[in-house]
Amino acid sequence: MATVQEEIKNFVQRATITTNSQEAVTEYFLSKQQDRNIKKYPEWDKPRVYPALEVVRAHSEDIFFSCYMNDVRDRMRKHVAEYKKYQDYLDMVIIETGEFNSISEIFNRYETLIEARSILSEHQDKNLELLEEKGTEMHHMTESKSQKIMTLNNKLAQLQARRDRAEVQARKWETIVAEIKVIAAEKNLEHTQVKTCCWNLYQQICKRKEIPVTVSKDDVEQQLDYIKRTILELKRIMKVAKKHATK
Repeated sequence: MATVQEEIKNFVQRATITTNSQEAVTEYFLSKQQDRNIKKYPEWDKPRVYPALEVVRAHSEDIFFSCYMNDVRDRMRKHVAEYKKYQDYLDMVIIETGEFNSISEIFNRYETLIEARSILSEHQDKNLELLEEKGTEMHHMTESKSQKIMTLNNKLAQLQARRDRAEVQARKWETIVAEIKVIAAEKNLEHTQVKTCCWNLYQQICKRKEIPVTVSKDDVEQQLDYIKRTILELKRIMKVAKKHATK
């Protein structure tokens, strides 16, 4: 019995309990893995359980759990301290803006804005797709209209060439018409002069014959006919006079 107690005492002295939480967690999981790998013996072959060993094991588990909880507490405090500035900032936003009554309302507004941004992004994507389609249509339309414009420009060049030729012909005929007008004016002047001469000659003949003027001033044909008959009469008279003169 004394030998067993001495072994237990030595076992207790050899047990080393770590105070590092990370090492404690690692040691805990390693011990669990070792427990799974330990070969299980029959009930009659299991070593005797000593109360002191159970006390040490329970104490070790309590220390491990305490270290684990302390580590969790420290990490929670670290997270709380890290995010405390954000909570203070949100509280300041609530106080200064006066638009919100709690931080949850800010989060609700944020979620609403995120949803609105998502909807606007979808609309923007649709509008961009529509704009791209319209751009493609406009590109095709521009190419088609460019071809039509080139065709119309060719026709316009042909029409301009025809117009230039027509202008040349028009200037040519305008020159001819101007010359004709000049000639017509000259002929008209000559005609007027001839008419005046005929009228004067007719009047002189009538005056010498002492007969009244019966032909109208504008009836040039009758005047010329009368002048012709008078000239023929004068020729016959001159012919008769020459015959008498020769006798």
